[in-house]
Amino acid sequence: MTRSGTGTFNETWKAMVGAIQAAYQLAPLLVVMLIIVIGGVATLAVTSTTLMTGIVLLIVLLVTVVVFATTSNFGEAALALVAGVLTAYSVAWTPAKFIAFVAVWSGFSLIAIMIASIKIAARSESIYRQAAIALSDRDLETAEAEKQLQAIASDRLTEGLGPIERAEVLRLFAFRKLPMDAMHDALHAVAILSVITQIDHMKVAVFVADAVKVFESRTAASQSELTDLLYQSIKDSAVPPADFIVGFESARHLILSGTIEPLAFLEQLRRALEVGVKPESVADAIVQAVRPGDGAG
Repeated sequence: MTRSGTGTFNETWKAMVGAIQAAYQLAPLLVVMLIIVIGGVATLAVTSTTLMTGIVLLIVLLVTVVVFATTSNFGEAALALVAGVLTAYSVAWTPAKFIAFVAVWSGFSLIAIMIASIKIAARSESIYRQAAIALSDRDLETAEAEKQLQAIASDRLTEGLGPIERAEVLRLFAFRKLPMDAMHDALHAVAILSVITQIDHMKVAVFVADAVKVFESRTAASQSELTDLLYQSIKDSAVPPADFIVGFESARHLILSGTIEPLAFLEQLRRALEVGVKPESVADAIVQAVRPGDGAG
């Protein structure tokens, strides 16, 4: 496989570090308190009993946190914690038992991480291959196209999306026939807008792909300028981002047909949504707002 499990694990680790950094920026006091609590619990667990029992309790706590983080089920996590604590105190820990327990638990954790990473790598490789096949009719060899797509996805500017999410977005771009040289900035735009709007990455990807296609032949703006323009339009609109995107999708044919220029279209779209027009019906409202000849290409 072209993407190793180790590489995928590194991406996952970077994403987790990024999430912690983002949480610190949003609520620094909460993150500091969380670190203090973790440190305090670890210290009490190790100092209030034997060293071996204390380490076992920390492992139980770690497993419980992982269970809660993956399931968001407090009852299930609490049950796992109680079962683990009772087990830890019911065993007469000897050095041999302790070493065997730590070895088995560490081995299981490493194997689980490797299996999960391999599955992610295999799935992402399959998605990249599908995207590369979709691009191969442009005189690009499938293997070369796949390498280019993976190189685009490896850029740090797109780390706001997970490895599978990046692959899915690029596959959609390939199906939508976006040029290869436009995919990097388009993927960056999806990463930014997904974080800002908290909308599903595939819905944002459809929006960005359509925006690139309808704007590329109508304006001389670069892709980075297009991203700023779309973000500013969404920000200035006094409606939920999801409504703005639906309205854009339902009326984008007005730009393609030359009925209205892109910048005027975004302004009229915002006005229509703000006066209560349904997102699915903004096309008619925009046509009525633009007099014959105004904004035409």
